[in-house]
Amino acid sequence: MTRANPLANLESDPLENLDAFKPKSEAEPKSTAEKRAVEQNAIEKGFVSRKAEPARNTDRERPRYYRNGRNVPLNFKVTEDVKEQLHRLRDELDQPLGVVLEEALNALEEKKAEVIERLYAKR
Repeated sequence: MTRANPLANLESDPLENLDAFKPKSEAEPKSTAEKRAVEQNAIEKGFVSRKAEPARNTDRERPRYYRNGRNVPLNFKVTEDVKEQLHRLRDELDQPLGVVLEEALNALEEKKAEVIERLYAKR
């Protein structure tokens, strides 16, 4: 089975005459008056400007990205109150959550005996 040639019915080579694809000559630069007229016409027709709008003053929270060598994930469930307390401490100390957790663990190590008594006294 042979494949049909889609170009067999063409009378001439389509690639012979490529004059329509030649580069255009450089246009003369527009005068200031012409530029203003074009701008005014665009405004009248409702076209928006391509110029960037001034930056808006948004009170967005700054992203909390820290490069500190801590790359081991730790996930655990806590109550909403504990989560809020942890994030509040992070904001007050302006440190990553890993640093806040390290400091909390260090403080717990110092008072471990008292904490053990309190936890086992509840039983």
